[in-house]
Amino acid sequence: MTGDDALKPLQDAGIKIDVWFTRYAVEPAQDHVTVKPMGDTLIETALTELISRGQTAATILSNDTSVRPLLLAYADRLNIVLLGNGQRIFAVKPGFSKWKPQGEPIWLYGEASSFVTSGLSHQGGNSYLTQNDGFYSVTFSGSYGLIGEQL
Repeated sequence: MTGDDALKPLQDAGIKIDVWFTRYAVEPAQDHVTVKPMGDTLIETALTELISRGQTAATILSNDTSVRPLLLAYADRLNIVLLGNGQRIFAVKPGFSKWKPQGEPIWLYGEASSFVTSGLSHQGGNSYLTQNDGFYSVTFSGSYGLIGEQL
C-alpha cells in the first residue's frame, strides 16, 4: 500500500504495489493495482483498510513523526511497527519487558511522568539507555504506550 508521493519511486525500484491511495481520479499503470480514495491522512487510510481486510499486523515505513499518536488509536486492533528516522517504534501494553545489551538507546513516547522504568537510565526528554545487559521493563498508566529502539 502506498500514496501518491511514494508510488513512482517504489515502482522504479521494482517493488510491487497492491493498493494505491490517492486524492486524484486516476487509472493504475499496472493491472494488479487497486486504486482507493485517500482519507485525511495516508497512514490513517491505510490502517483502516488493513483492519477492513482482517489484517492483524502492519509495518509502516515513514519519516513522519506525527503518526506516533495515531498508532495508539489503532494499537488495540493491529500489531503496528513504525520504521523511520533511525528507529523502530511499536506499541506495548503496561508491564512490557525486553532483553537488550548495556548502553542501547530506548525512547518512550507519551507522558514521561506516567512511565515507571526498571533497567533504564533516563537521559533527558524521552530518551533512555539500558543500564546493563539484561531485561528492562516499562510500566505506565493507560492501555498502550510507544517504545522506540535504534535501528
